[in-house]
Amino acid sequence: MRGVVAQMMYASSGEELASAQDSFFVDDSHEDDDFLVPLRTYRTRVEKFLERGDEWLVLRRQEMLTRGNNTNNYSESTMRVLKDIILSRTKAFNVVALVDFCSTVLQAYLVRRLLAFAHGRRADPRLVYTALCDRMKDVASQTATVVDDYIFLVPSCSRASTIYTVDAEFGLCACASGQSGAFCKHQAFVHERFHIPFPNAPAVSIDDRHKLAVVALGSKCPGKDFFCSMQDVCDKEQADVLPTVPARCDNVNNNITEDLTASSSTEAAVDCDNVAAVVDKLRNEITRMQSLVTPNTASAVEDFIPILQAIKTEQDLITAVYLCRPALRTRQGGAIKVQPTQSQDVDLA
Repeated sequence: MRGVVAQMMYASSGEELASAQDSFFVDDSHEDDDFLVPLRTYRTRVEKFLERGDEWLVLRRQEMLTRGNNTNNYSESTMRVLKDIILSRTKAFNVVALVDFCSTVLQAYLVRRLLAFAHGRRADPRLVYTALCDRMKDVASQTATVVDDYIFLVPSCSRASTIYTVDAEFGLCACASGQSGAFCKHQAFVHERFHIPFPNAPAVSIDDRHKLAVVALGSKCPGKDFFCSMQDVCDKEQADVLPTVPARCDNVNNNITEDLTASSSTEAAVDCDNVAAVVDKLRNEITRMQSLVTPNTASAVEDFIPILQAIKTEQDLITAVYLCRPALRTRQGGAIKVQPTQSQDVDLA
C-alpha cells in the first residue's frame, strides 16, 4: 500500500495519478475482517492527505520553484544550526541573551561557512557539478541549439530525439528534475560548454567563489586571483609566460644543448657562466670521489652506477638529486637533548 502512495506522490502526469488512486481505492469486500479494519483506517487517512495534495504531490508542485527540495529540510537544517551551533544545546534564559547569540555566534558561523565554499574547502559542489557534466560527456556541443542569450535546446543523453529547453536566466529546464529549478545535467551541459551563468549553479568558478567571499568579508575581501586553484594558476602561467631559450655556451660540455627549458624548481634561467661553473664543480667532485673507490666501496659504487645510467632527462636529474640530498645532508647543531633516564639503585637491605 505504501508503494502505491509513493506512486501517487511521484506521478508525472494526471493519468499516472489516477491509475495509482484506482489501484489504492479498490474493492475490499473480499478481504478478511482482521485486515479490513486497519486497511480502511489507512485509506481514510490517505483520503484526508489527498485533500491537501498541493502540499505533497509532485505533479501539483511542478510550477513551484523549490530548487529540488520538496521536503522541509530547509527548516530542519535551520533549527539544527540554531540548536547545535548558536546555542550549543544550552538554553537562552531571556530574549536579550537569544538576540546576543544570534547577532554574534550566527554571524561568525555564516562567515565561516561562506569562506569554506569560497576557499574550495568543501568538495560537495565540485563533485556534484563534475558528476552532472560526466553524464553529458557523450553529447556533442554542436547538437545543442542556441535560441537566444539564455534559451538553449539540449538533446537528451539517452534519447537523441528528445529535446529539453534550458532557461539560463531563471535556472529552469524542461526535464523532470529541472522543472522545479534544480540544477540538472542539461543545465550543467550549457554551463560547461557555453560558459553561461546560472542562478542555481554550484559555486565552482573563480567568479562565483569570489562573490561568496565578498558577501562574507565585504570590503576586506582580496582580489579574484587569491581564489585561483593550483590548476587555474598553472593554466594561466602556461598561457601568459612564453618559454625562453638560453644562448648557446661554447665552453660548456657538449651534452648541454641549446634547447634548455626553464625548470619548475628554479625562479629564473641560469646564465651560461653559472652553468659552466657548475659543470666544472661537478667534474672536480667526480675526480675527488674517484679516490674513494676502494675494495671496500667498489661493490656499493657498482650498484650505484645503474642509477646514474637511468638518468636520461633533466627531470630525471632533478629527481635523483633531491632524492639523494636528504640522505647525504649533515645535521646542523649538537646532539638532541633528551630527558636523562638513569636508573636509581634501590637499597634492598
